[in-house]
Amino acid sequence: PTIVYSARLDLEVRSPDTSLQKIVSDALTLPVLSPEDERLNRQRLGSFRRQIPRLVRDIIEPYGFFYAHVTTRMEQPAENQFRIIVELEPGPPLLVTSFNLGISGDGSNHPELLRELEQFPLQINDVLRQDLYEQGKAGLRQKAVSLGYLAADFTTHTIKVHLGERRAEIDLHFDTKGRYYFGETHYIESGGYPERFLRRFLGYRRGDVFSYSLLGRTQVNFVDADLFRSVSVRALPHLADDSLVPV
Repeated sequence: PTIVYSARLDLEVRSPDTSLQKIVSDALTLPVLSPEDERLNRQRLGSFRRQIPRLVRDIIEPYGFFYAHVTTRMEQPAENQFRIIVELEPGPPLLVTSFNLGISGDGSNHPELLRELEQFPLQINDVLRQDLYEQGKAGLRQKAVSLGYLAADFTTHTIKVHLGERRAEIDLHFDTKGRYYFGETHYIESGGYPERFLRRFLGYRRGDVFSYSLLGRTQVNFVDADLFRSVSVRALPHLADDSLVPV
């Protein structure tokens, strides 16, 4: 596809992999050209063309392509009109040949977390893609937090790339640590209402598994009551005592 960044300059990326054409076209930023000085434009375009092979390789390596061959040429179809053509031969992709994905902590047997592990977007023999790797990590962490494992994190997260063998090894270990629960709810300003009345708007009870969605529901309950000028419901996990989070 041809991407027109201005009336004076076009960029065309050609590759047998059409998905890479779009990725590279979207990522490359063309230089600003002078409306009058053709000599200056040629200097800028010449400098930019020399950088393109390195820029393109940097763009596509996170998608598993480490052996790309990139060439460029420039055409001038009309006066003050330039076109840069990028020829991209991506080469063979880098494959994941080893994937050690482990989990520990209090949530290591939770069905929803085990399902996240099974559905991790990268598997053995897949093309090594950094975006899918990060997407899988984020999904696992978000799921753990939604289940009350607020301190969950990765204790190991490494990718070993063997360029000569065209393969990669992933070592990923997730520690859920302990589970958190709702603790005491403190009312900084009650608006003159007794706490017994205010508690009816809570979306949780003390001792329930901590959940930001229940915290959000509580905020909505207070707002929908139309009794208060403003409402702010905040959890304080850094002040948790014995895994009980005050609100």
